[in-house]
Amino acid sequence: MPIQILIYEALIFCLKEACTVGVPGRSPSEITRVRVTLDEYLLSMVSSDIVNGIIKSLECRKTLLELASDLGLANDLRLRTALRKDEERIATFLLSILTSKSAEEAVLRLEGDPAQCFLDVVQSTLDKGFLIAREHSRMAHRIIRKLSTSCDRLPSSLFITGVTGKEERPTFGGGFGDIYRASYGNRIVALKYMRAVQYMRGSDLRCIRLKFCREALVWKELHHPHILPFLGIEDSFPSSLCMVSPWMEHGTVLAYLKGHGHTHVDKLLYEVAQGLQYLHSCHIVHGDLRGANILINEDWSACLADFGLSIFSDTTSSMTTSRVGSLYWMAPELIYPDRFGLKFAQTPASDVYAFACVCFELYTGRPPFSNMPEPAAMMKVINGERPERPSGSPAMSDILWQHVSAYWAQEPVTRPPTQIVVKNMVWPPESPPAGFRTQHSPHTSSFGDLPGPPAISNVPVSSKSNVVSPVQDLSATSATAPSSVAINRESNAVDDDRSITAFAIQLKKLYRAITYLETKIKQEDLAETHNAGDAGAEGDQEREKWKRRIENHNELADNIHKFLEICLTSGVPASLRDMPTKYNMITRLWTFGFLALLESLRRVSFTSAVALEHLHHSIYYAYSFYTTLLEKPILNPFKCAWLEALGDLARYKVAATAMFVGGSYSGMAVSAAGIPVDSTSLLELPASAVSERVSDTSTACIEGSQSPSIDTTTRPLDVEPEKERWRCVSRNWYGEAIADQPNHGRLHHHLGLLSRDVACEELRAVYHFCKSMTTLHPFSASRESVLPLWSVTAQVRRALPEATTIDLFLLLHGMLFTNIHLDEFEPTLERFIERLEIDGADEREWIMMAVVNICAVLEYGNPDGVLKKARAVDILPGYRAIMARRAAAAPAMSEPGPAPFHFASQLMFAMLRHVLQRSLNPYTTVVLTFLATVLKHPQMLSAMERRVPWGDLATFFTSIPRHIMASQGLMEPRTSRKRWPSLTAGCVPLPEDWCLRGMEWVEKVYQQGFWKTAEGRHTETEVLDSIVAGTFKVDDAELARRSVRVVRCAVGIADVVNCFTWVEGTQQWRVESALAKKAEAWKEQDRLRTREGERKWMDIRLADDFTDVDEDSEDDTASEESEDREDEVVDRAYNPQPSTPSTFASSPARRIHLEDILECLLSSNKRTAAPVSRPRRSRSLDLACAFPL
Repeated sequence: MPIQILIYEALIFCLKEACTVGVPGRSPSEITRVRVTLDEYLLSMVSSDIVNGIIKSLECRKTLLELASDLGLANDLRLRTALRKDEERIATFLLSILTSKSAEEAVLRLEGDPAQCFLDVVQSTLDKGFLIAREHSRMAHRIIRKLSTSCDRLPSSLFITGVTGKEERPTFGGGFGDIYRASYGNRIVALKYMRAVQYMRGSDLRCIRLKFCREALVWKELHHPHILPFLGIEDSFPSSLCMVSPWMEHGTVLAYLKGHGHTHVDKLLYEVAQGLQYLHSCHIVHGDLRGANILINEDWSACLADFGLSIFSDTTSSMTTSRVGSLYWMAPELIYPDRFGLKFAQTPASDVYAFACVCFELYTGRPPFSNMPEPAAMMKVINGERPERPSGSPAMSDILWQHVSAYWAQEPVTRPPTQIVVKNMVWPPESPPAGFRTQHSPHTSSFGDLPGPPAISNVPVSSKSNVVSPVQDLSATSATAPSSVAINRESNAVDDDRSITAFAIQLKKLYRAITYLETKIKQEDLAETHNAGDAGAEGDQEREKWKRRIENHNELADNIHKFLEICLTSGVPASLRDMPTKYNMITRLWTFGFLALLESLRRVSFTSAVALEHLHHSIYYAYSFYTTLLEKPILNPFKCAWLEALGDLARYKVAATAMFVGGSYSGMAVSAAGIPVDSTSLLELPASAVSERVSDTSTACIEGSQSPSIDTTTRPLDVEPEKERWRCVSRNWYGEAIADQPNHGRLHHHLGLLSRDVACEELRAVYHFCKSMTTLHPFSASRESVLPLWSVTAQVRRALPEATTIDLFLLLHGMLFTNIHLDEFEPTLERFIERLEIDGADEREWIMMAVVNICAVLEYGNPDGVLKKARAVDILPGYRAIMARRAAAAPAMSEPGPAPFHFASQLMFAMLRHVLQRSLNPYTTVVLTFLATVLKHPQMLSAMERRVPWGDLATFFTSIPRHIMASQGLMEPRTSRKRWPSLTAGCVPLPEDWCLRGMEWVEKVYQQGFWKTAEGRHTETEVLDSIVAGTFKVDDAELARRSVRVVRCAVGIADVVNCFTWVEGTQQWRVESALAKKAEAWKEQDRLRTREGERKWMDIRLADDFTDVDEDSEDDTASEESEDREDEVVDRAYNPQPSTPSTFASSPARRIHLEDILECLLSSNKRTAAPVSRPRRSRSLDLACAFPL
């Protein structure tokens, strides 16, 4: 049976639940009518075809919202949430269509209204940001273009209505069409009508209309500060073809230069190059780049227009004898393609040629060869001739002329790509015109002492974030502007300094706007906090309030974005390039630009549907904003910050989804890029909202009735839950950030929070938290965040008899980290090793357990740890040899260091002893790499040698294959002092190496360039995910690489540990002399300690046997003793004594004593009138699971 699809399932559920509970103010007949309509929809709207289901969704949505309006639920919070959930499900269904060839073919066969419905649904999904992945968005845009071409329709959202004030006559006209000035809303717009349409009929008209649709869709996808924005299509389509764009009041770049001079011509050329590069990155060729198609926007920046509009060039070429003057900018391969063996096709290389002509045009005011007829100009271009360098004023610099000569090279393949063009177009130029100086005075190079956010003046001040034109009086500062005394003093000094650059002026303007908006946002948040208990605004008033606040936050983000771009522009002095870091712009962008708004919306969204809708939109907007920052090469210095912010936003979406959909709260902290946020306060559910949801749930089930449901056959395909999808997205972003900055513990802290509350991910959470505490730059907040994993409830659960290997491993580390119940560590370790021998572990678990064990030996980053102090000792000349001789001559001593360090070492080497007896796995390589690194320090060796299984290591190293040793030159006499520069020299990274990357102790393990030798690009999260997904396979080559690492570690350990000897040129490894004696002494200590424990156990058993002799004659006494023991156990349970590390010998005794108490309790209820003496228990009986926690 085909799978049944019902699109608006959650919305129908919500309405049926409302009908079941009852709606105030609605009669039973009205509710009955709605229920009948919903039942009809359950039968009629279910479809077995996803495409038909998508087409029906618009009609279904309209009808369901009308029903909700009839019930008075139009603004209900639950209804909005259900609608949002259904729209996200639609995005999931669309992905299944986009990835299915048969489904896509079915879509392209649609015509008429079904095609229009499908276009509207896909475009709405794109506009709302539900298609997160860039590839998914591209696929959706592609299917829209294909369907629009096949059915001659466009998405409804592209059309705009309400254009008024159209002038009677066009302001500009040309061979292809006319441009009219009109009004749309509160702005002036340009209407570009195609004049040629009125003369066309039949197939020609359809062809031109299809091209119009294609170009409109392409233009809508483009968003760049130096690309003319697309507002929409005038609603007279298809009778007339008209595109709407903002009106550029300052006109073309040629008019601007004519009126204001050529002072900033290089800046404008740089902006043109940026816009051209963006078009080429989108696989769009401009095709008509010239001065008339470069406009000056309201920010006094260059803006490209008429890009890629092949419909205009095609129509005009058939109706006019010339090409509207564009021939002077055409590349030779376009004029005479046969000479180059090409077909006529505009390419990025032809755009680069046109850009060179634009450079010439902006400096001279005319295009190349414009002083001669077109045929003569064509012949000169075809023959490879180019204009001479402009000699008048302004003079083109030597460097720019060299670049222009390369841009209009005769052969297309020799012209540089636009990425190189942007890099070459330095602004200010290296040979600046008069009035510009690249050397800044000390006063301006420091950019002044920019203060913090100033106090807001009572006089209204415009905070417009435009980069103001250099021709304006940028240095003028209003007396009423919001500024501090320091800024005013700085501004006055700057005004008097003629050497100030346009960079510093624009940065100062932007910084004033930034500080003004930050203060305004703080005041709004403070006012909201004070008015938290008041009744909120309603209707249009609330919408206007949130619209105003969102505009402030978005404007602040845009200002900081511009601030960053200016500071990082090529050619800016080094003092200005440090401004983003000096004034903490990255953190301020996140904190005031986005997080403050998200938190305000979250707090109100529990009671306001408007705030809930804005919250989701704001999350998607912030996500797209940071994605844009990530894609800009100029902002690469802060790439890790953008990746972390994207991970934070995705994690915020995880928590928000849990709040609004499931009603559960994970308490995950969303940190700013660098600012930790309290995890408990970030997404804490208000008490009012909790009580409201509880009451709703209780009233929904009347007289035990079940919630309304749909038959399982109507359920859609098994779709990944939204929360899990966003969790994976967040983990991927953090993984990318760790790949760039692996030594930052904060990123591992984020990953730990993502895994902490997920079933079967506890080990991974502990792994990330432990790494966070032991990286080169540790994150101290992880010490608090990891504690919930070792709560009393969790530890008791892990101590049960059915505990798994991972449960027992986490139980042991919980004891080590909290220092609680350390006296139960050794029996639990025995259980763990037994379970490990039975069940084993998979590849990624071995890696994570090895890393966590090393973190435990390092005492989880404790600065006062044993190994930390040992490493910090200043090694004086000759000190290593002295310490080595003392260690060799010293007798076997007792355990060094505190108990947690001793137990951590015992755990790590007990597992090592286990794996040494089996096949080679990642645990072996990780631990041996650690030993070969840290044992070079004599004090570390002294602290750890007590627990290292030297004999097992020698036996294991002896089994290393001969060909492995020969490949490393170990079977021949040594010819140099060092056999290899480092453990990893000349090797390819192992999977476990990615998981060690960034830890403090591996600082000198991996040489420079080591990670670039990996086959393909790997990250730590990719390694762990590929192993758990089953796609990671260990082959013979990897086993060989691990064997090489093992043999190098073996030789390294033998070089630094006295009496652990390798006989060079052989496969023999020995434990000799003093080390062997100390190993025997340590073994004897262990034996004596075990005997002492057994002796105490026997004493307790004997005392117990004497008590059992008189059981038959003293039933009353036994009963009293039983009650006394029960009282003792109860007293222990309700009045536990604080657990402190006891002596190692007392642990078995306490264990046996507690076993006796437990057996006494169990047997007291089984005694009869004819009691039978208890049989003696075997000592091998394992009741370690019964120890209290």
